[in-house]
Formats: sequence, C-alpha cells, structure tokens
Amino acid sequence: MNYKISFFLLAVIVTLASCSSQSDDPRQGGLMGGLQGIYGGGYDKRIENKNDQLATQQRLNQDLELDSIVLTKEYQLTDAKLATENQQMLDLEKQVQLLASQVAEQRMESFRQQNDIVHIKLKIAQLQRKIREQHAAIDDLDHAGGSAADPARYKSLQKDREHLGSEYKTILADCKAADSGSN
Repeated sequence: MNYKISFFLLAVIVTLASCSSQSDDPRQGGLMGGLQGIYGGGYDKRIENKNDQLATQQRLNQDLELDSIVLTKEYQLTDAKLATENQQMLDLEKQVQLLASQVAEQRMESFRQQNDIVHIKLKIAQLQRKIREQHAAIDDLDHAGGSAADPARYKSLQKDREHLGSEYKTILADCKAADSGSN
C-alpha cells in the first residue's frame, strides 16, 4: 500500500509540475518545463526564432559594412579633391611669391614706374591675403567633412581660386607692362 501511495504522490507531483510549467525556456520550468520544451516543440521554435534574429543581424551587418565602404571611398575622393585644390593654391602662392620677388628686384626710374610698383605691390599684398584666407577656408572645409559635407561651399572655393588666378594674371600683365615701359 505504501507503494501505491508513493506512486500516487509521484503522479500528483508530476501533474502539478507539468501544470505549473508554462515556459519552454530551458532556463525556466525545471525538469518538467524542459520535457515540455523538448516534446512540445518549444525548443525548436526558440531555435528558429534565434536563427531568424541572427540572420536579420547578419544582413544588417552586411548593409552597414557596404555603407562603410561607400563612405570610405567618398571620403578618399573628397580628400583627394581637397589635396588637389590645396596643391593648386600652393602653386599659385609660389607664383605670387616669385612675382613679388621679381617686382622687388625691378628698378623703376620714373615716377610713373615707381607709382606702378607701389600699385602692384598693393595688389600682391591683397592677393597674398586672399590666398591665406582661401587656405583657411579650404582647411575649414576639410575639417568639416570636405566637399561631400558642403558641395556648395566647395564650388564657391573653386570659383574663388579661379578668381585669384585671374587676379594673378592681371598683376603679371601689369608687371610686364611696367617692365617694358622701363626698356
């Protein structure tokens, strides 16, 4: 009879344990919950959900990696453009400095020639100041993310550089005119 009572108590405990276990999570529900998860298909559903989540994250990671590659390429292109612009400004600055030294070496004999030199020196000083401002603007644009960050500012800086080149040519023509006037 003890055997029947023990079996009955065991059956009651198993029944209560299986009724109280509402989770198929292996970390919850104990032995009965685990058995329910295995035989009820709960574990398979959890595995399928986790695999779906993993696949979604992997697709997201691939998309982010592609975006990163595209942004890196754009940054490199912008960096190369800014480097080219900076080099053109350096070349223009060297030409202006050479012109300034040539003007400084010329000896003008007449008052008109002396006046021309003063006028040319003022133009050169103004052009040198504008070039320094242009350098600062290019550096500011570079620090702000380059031409991709502000395409309008980049185009404006290109036009400014072209204008500075035109001013250089005008000063060069003035120098040549002053030089030919002294011969």
